[in-house]
Amino acid sequence: MSGIVNKVIKRKTDVAVIFMLMVLTAFFLFFRMYLAVLVILVFAALNEITVGKMNKQKIPFGTYSKIRNVDCLVIGDINPNSMHSLSESSNIVSIFLPGCTLAGAFEVLRHTFSILKECGGTVILAVRKKNIGKAGYSPFDISFFHRITINRLGIKNAKLMRRFPVLFAPLKSMMFLGKIGKSRSMKDYFDKEVLDFCSKRGIEMRILEV
Repeated sequence: MSGIVNKVIKRKTDVAVIFMLMVLTAFFLFFRMYLAVLVILVFAALNEITVGKMNKQKIPFGTYSKIRNVDCLVIGDINPNSMHSLSESSNIVSIFLPGCTLAGAFEVLRHTFSILKECGGTVILAVRKKNIGKAGYSPFDISFFHRITINRLGIKNAKLMRRFPVLFAPLKSMMFLGKIGKSRSMKDYFDKEVLDFCSKRGIEMRILEV
């Protein structure tokens, strides 16, 4: 009789253990799914905010923008809050390109210099020393490029890069959202191609190694 009772107890114990394992497995799977959904939502929110700020940077250069004849245009990896220390003029437009290369900043200049006044306008390109000689373009550069430029430069996945900057450049996206750019330790740098481009258009040019 006691043997039968023990078997019943053991069977109930086994069922309870199996049930607990099933509950823990279901909880684990649900938690993973919940965590995955949470990560996707955070990613989507950060990406939309980043794209919105990227588009906001382009507003002064739009076809219907009334912002023209600007005294100074600042492009590059410099803290937007400190750009006024670079020029005495209050008529400044800036484009923040975190981690940009000199090639990237120069290409953006090609698409935006018309915002400057015809005579006496100033352009300041700010690039980190380690990125001066590097090649490559980030989603923040590409957002200013025309399709012809993208084809000329042979940039792949340009549309996706512009649409999902957080995916293609997560660190630069965080820098962009936090306005984390250089604000000191600047010195002038010389680049013949950039300076020739500006001199032919009557633009005063400064390239800052930051």
